[in-house]
Amino acid sequence: MKSPGKRDLIRWLLDNSTLEKDSIIMHIKPGADLRITPWVVHKVLGLPVNTRVITAAFSMKERNKEYNELRNILRPAENDKKKEAG
Repeated sequence: MKSPGKRDLIRWLLDNSTLEKDSIIMHIKPGADLRITPWVVHKVLGLPVNTRVITAAFSMKERNKEYNELRNILRPAENDKKKEAG
């Protein structure tokens, strides 16, 4: 199964979501909705509730290192092609 491109995913999210005062409702299929609230985001992602500022737990260098490692795990064939070309 081919994954959607970034634009396709963003378009799907916009077309299938409704904004309410304190939530986003994603309409997955007829009769199946997913309500995303600050409490859900807190429980799933561990982000603080009722705060405007989220402090960085890691430096930009540490985040970039983790991102690159994850990218290498998820797309090894693509990275091998870049190494061969370079």
